[in-house]
Amino acid sequence: MRSREEAQAFLTRKWNRELDYRLIKELGAFTGNRVAVRYAYEYHDDSGQ
Repeated sequence: MRSREEAQAFLTRKWNRELDYRLIKELGAFTGNRVAVRYAYEYHDDSGQ
């Protein structure tokens, strides 16, 4: 993306398409200086898929 306007347009299209967006974060384990984290997100589009 080359400009703020392009970024805004991209995110507007993305968020209009991805309805009821949900971010899931799960802490798996941690030991010493290491942390295991799982990230996932889910949504449905305007056709219900």
